[in-house]
Amino acid sequence: MSTLYEVGVTIRGYAKDREDEIHDALMKEGLDTENAWSMEDPKEGPTEYGLSSEVTMGGLYAPSDCAKDIAKAVVEANGAPCEVEVTVTCLENLPYDTFTFGEEETRALLGAERSEE
Repeated sequence: MSTLYEVGVTIRGYAKDREDEIHDALMKEGLDTENAWSMEDPKEGPTEYGLSSEVTMGGLYAPSDCAKDIAKAVVEANGAPCEVEVTVTCLENLPYDTFTFGEEETRALLGAERSEE
C-alpha cells in the first residue's frame, strides 16, 4: 500500500555552482522540482535552496529512510557536506474538524445576519 506525503527540503551552505546537480539529484529521488527556490545574499552568495513536493511512498519505505536518501543525494550532488533539512508530512489521515449546522443553527445564523444589516 502506498501513502501520500508532502516533502519539504531546505539546503544551506551548498556550492552555488552545483545547484543544477542538486536539482537533478532531487528529481532522481522523485521530488517535483518545478517549484524549487533559492535565496542569495549579494555579499555571501547562496544561502538557501529549497522545494516542496508531494511524494508517494510504498509501505516498507519509512519517511526517515526517505529523508536520509534525500540528504545523501544532496550531499553527493553538492560534492561536500552541507546542511539538509527534510520535513515529511503524511497527507493521509490528517486531523480535521467537522462542523454540522442543523436547521435551528442555520436559522439563527440567518437571523443574526439580518439583524446586522
